[in-house]
Amino acid sequence: MSVVHTDNSKYVKRGRDLVIRHDPAWKDELREINRFKEGAPFLYADA
Repeated sequence: MSVVHTDNSKYVKRGRDLVIRHDPAWKDELREINRFKEGAPFLYADA
């Protein structure tokens, strides 16, 4: 059985430009859309 070595640098470069932003209003929006909801709550707001 042989081991294949891959060059992960292309994946590192691709992820370098990834930006994840946290919206502070997200929790407030989520709380509001779940306010009168029956059943399982929404987990993700539009924000």
